[in-house]
Amino acid sequence: MEEIKKLYKKLTTPIKYSLILVVYIIVSLLIFSFAIEHQIQKTAADNLKQSLILQANNIEKIIDQQLHALESLSSFASTQETLINNHTINMATSLDDNTLMSKVYIITPDGMAHTSLNQVFDARHRPFFNRSMKGQRVVTRSVSTENDDEYRIVLSVPIYKDKAVIGVVGGSFKLSDVGELIFPSQTFRENGHVFVVNSNGDFIAVDSTEYFRNEKNFFDYFAGAELKNSNFKKIKKELKNGNPDYYILNDNQEKYLAFSPLEVDDWSLGYVIPTTVADAPYQFFSRHELALFGIVILGVTVYLGAIFNLVHREQRKLRRQATYDALTNLYNKKNTEKLIAERLIDYQLKALLIIDLDDFKAVNDQYGHVVGDHFLTTVAQSLKEIFRSYDIVGRIGGDEMMILMDQITNREDVFKKCDEIIAKVSQVQIDESHHYHGSCSIGIAFYPNDDETFEGLYEKADKALYCIKAHGKKGYCEYKKQ
Repeated sequence: MEEIKKLYKKLTTPIKYSLILVVYIIVSLLIFSFAIEHQIQKTAADNLKQSLILQANNIEKIIDQQLHALESLSSFASTQETLINNHTINMATSLDDNTLMSKVYIITPDGMAHTSLNQVFDARHRPFFNRSMKGQRVVTRSVSTENDDEYRIVLSVPIYKDKAVIGVVGGSFKLSDVGELIFPSQTFRENGHVFVVNSNGDFIAVDSTEYFRNEKNFFDYFAGAELKNSNFKKIKKELKNGNPDYYILNDNQEKYLAFSPLEVDDWSLGYVIPTTVADAPYQFFSRHELALFGIVILGVTVYLGAIFNLVHREQRKLRRQATYDALTNLYNKKNTEKLIAERLIDYQLKALLIIDLDDFKAVNDQYGHVVGDHFLTTVAQSLKEIFRSYDIVGRIGGDEMMILMDQITNREDVFKKCDEIIAKVSQVQIDESHHYHGSCSIGIAFYPNDDETFEGLYEKADKALYCIKAHGKKGYCEYKKQ
């Protein structure tokens, strides 16, 4: 039994180490997965930040180009006798057609603005007009127009004549019109939103009033959002300092938020895009990661399946060895005694039989152990056929069997079974000697009459067996008190 325990321990050891290996692999894969996801996020965000810095430079160039275009009109208008004439209006129309600006206008000193569409509006109270009349190049926050309800970036330059300002040339463009120039990538252009804010978070321009819901301030718009890697105080501070950076916010959808300062007043170019879209170009890492997960899990599953199958087979073999006699396939001695002891609790009539094969040693000595083993297995098979499924039949020694007959109603049934056993054993022949027939002796003790414990009952049945052995063998004897 000790050998079986050692073997069982030896079999379970590979499972323990296999489980440790599996846990190690799973933990390693989870760490690897986390590292990959973190790297994807960092790469996508860094790419967005660097792209935004580059595009901030682009928008500065775009603004500068529009200002130069307005200055060309300003120079031309300064050569005319009157600011408003067919030539200046035609040139304003040309700027409408050939630049990003629309609604290019010329403003006379009295503040009346004449557009390329031959429209006139009062610009006297517009800040850009008053500043340009003082000789400044102006790039100012957008205004909402009645015509298209779009926010525009307004540009204006003074018209000089003899070193005096005699009027203003102005124009405006929508931030959405420069989206393709700022973000050449269709993915970024179609899925994200670009905006310009000042250091207080006030929107200077947005590419979509529908998305930003006509909010006036960036911080008001995202007031309910959660920032994962920062806070809004830090963003305000960095906007004032002009430090470009990126953030991760969540307002029902996780998004990247990035800023880059513009060389225009205290403005910064901002961009917001869902993380799933920004991460998409790098998702081949995740796809490979999933494939790796699948391969490893499949390999581990196959390996564990093979290990468990092997161990299961060996465990079944060990359990059988611990329960049954290897030669006869009857219960072994230890299990027979255990099972019988467990039955002796209800005080219902039972019979314990000890069977000894007569002169079995002579069979082994004369014909060899192979013949002896065959004889034993034949007898064991006969006993299985004689007794019922709920009776306990076991081998307790080289040529000894033990049987507990359960659920019996009278002693005569036991004696009939003993006659049947003796008859069956006597029919077993040894091939090498047809004249030899087996025989057996049987000792009987009854529970609970003779004893109530297994040890006591066994002792009584053994005494009965000794009695029949002493009186010529080949028969049975019931224990009788002296």
